[in-house]
Amino acid sequence: MKRESPNHFIETPHLRLVPCEMAHVEAVMRDPTELGQLLGARVHKDWPVFPETIGYVHESLKADPASHKWGFHLFVHREDRILIGEGGFKGKPDEEGMVEIGYAIVPEYRERGLAFEAARGLADFAFLHSEVKVVQAHTLKDGTASIRILEKLGMKFCGTAQDPDEGEVLRWRVERKNYIL
Repeated sequence: MKRESPNHFIETPHLRLVPCEMAHVEAVMRDPTELGQLLGARVHKDWPVFPETIGYVHESLKADPASHKWGFHLFVHREDRILIGEGGFKGKPDEEGMVEIGYAIVPEYRERGLAFEAARGLADFAFLHSEVKVVQAHTLKDGTASIRILEKLGMKFCGTAQDPDEGEVLRWRVERKNYIL
């Protein structure tokens, strides 16, 4: 079982998912090695997987500094002590109790089950909170690996949605009653 540590890290067998705070964002904007020092880990040369996310996270944290728990997370490989991915939640649970997750792993660490482990850690964390009734994710139509991860997580395809950057994406979700924690 995945768990939330007292520091609000989400810990899985191989990863520590660290909620990104303003200090992390400011550090990476200055120098990624500074971020590594804050995390006590090296920063992989291919991190971030989606660099455009950093500006969005910065603006989100400026608007709501307390949102980090339900926001962007930094994925640190525990044994190798290296930042290898990012993802998290696209905000707090909405009025219907839904949160959306996302995840990305640097190429060198893919095909090891770590993306599933991160997605599982996020979903477990979400469902540990009684206000969360549904966990949702979007993936590209050709996102075969991501589709397998979401199916393994117990998510079901439930239609399409329009993404402002990607166009039409596939929408997946799992309800609390169907999730095995």
